[in-house]
Amino acid sequence: MVGAAAAVTRLLHRELVDDDGQPACVMVRLYVTQPFRALPENRRELARSLAPDVEDNVSCLVTLATNGDGTLPEGSRPEEHVLPFTPLVFERIPLMAHLLEGVGIDMEAAVTQERAVELRLQHRTFNAYLESNLADNEALLPDPIHRQVVRERGINSMLALAGVLPTGGLMLLLLQTNVELNDAVVSLLQPLATAVKAALIPYSLAIFEPRVPRS
Repeated sequence: MVGAAAAVTRLLHRELVDDDGQPACVMVRLYVTQPFRALPENRRELARSLAPDVEDNVSCLVTLATNGDGTLPEGSRPEEHVLPFTPLVFERIPLMAHLLEGVGIDMEAAVTQERAVELRLQHRTFNAYLESNLADNEALLPDPIHRQVVRERGINSMLALAGVLPTGGLMLLLLQTNVELNDAVVSLLQPLATAVKAALIPYSLAIFEPRVPRS
């Protein structure tokens, strides 16, 4: 699935263009959720750095692939790779909680282990979540470094689209654009969620690349 996600994000970054034929997306990122126990060890280490007491059945939002501006200072922070669904983590990173709530996730269920099974809904319809003017939104981006990155890269709008894979995991597609998105454009882009889900389904049982034994 990691390979399929890389192909999807590469395609969307190349084909979604502005009036001048230039990429309209500063960044395209694709996530899925996995229980902590199913993560590779390197992802588990990153998850623990954000939530030291994270338990095996806690859902985590895992980055499969990112395509876009290679100069973006991404990858140095654990949350760029894996985000455990815990109250403490969402308090620290309110934008992600707001985004998940915006697409229709019950955040109380998401962070309550006894209710985590409620995320495994096979026949849901999710909202398209659109957010603009992030550079000035201290409530969603309390870290001034994040706001500065948004400002410097000219990120105008952020669109999130979601779906549920047959395994029960949430699939989340995030587009950060340098063009202004409105409701009419969002309605045209919303079917992407179904198309991306269809592209990932054949790889649902092999999400991460297998480890190569050291010789």
